Amino acid sequence: PYSEKMQKHFFHDRNRLIAGLGAVTLLVESRRRSGSLLTAQKTLQLGKSVLVVPGHPCDQSHLGNLDLLS
Repeated sequence: PYSEKMQKHFFHDRNRLIAGLGAVTLLVESRRRSGSLLTAQKTLQLGKSVLVVPGHPCDQSHLGNLDLLS
């Protein structure tokens, strides 16, 4: 429900729903351990495409993107 307080154990369910709503997922910036990367992984599990914007390899906020590209 909308009134329910967000809790850590809801993140996986929320990200799965986000992944399921679109035709593809665009990953612009993600650390190696991030909700964005989790959503991208859920998208791939659903058999959908993930578009990845590469970032600089020295920038921690793009390492998740680069991992998906390799």
